[in-house]
Amino acid sequence: MPQSSAEKRKQAYLHQLKNSNQLVGHVFEDGQVKKVPMQNPHLVEDDGSWRVEGEYQGHMLSRFVKPPQNC
Repeated sequence: MPQSSAEKRKQAYLHQLKNSNQLVGHVFEDGQVKKVPMQNPHLVEDDGSWRVEGEYQGHMLSRFVKPPQNC
């Protein structure tokens, strides 16, 4: 199935975030905060605010990001 140009831009923005090491979340394990990579991240827009959502060991992670250009 062909992707729309907006979807391609979102995927390119996710790739840019991954390359700049921004697709990480924070979890509490053993009383300490750890940075963990988001698995299967996707970009979500909700009333003008953008966030990346992903999973880590069955738990949902989320972090706010700047809006992508031209989306």
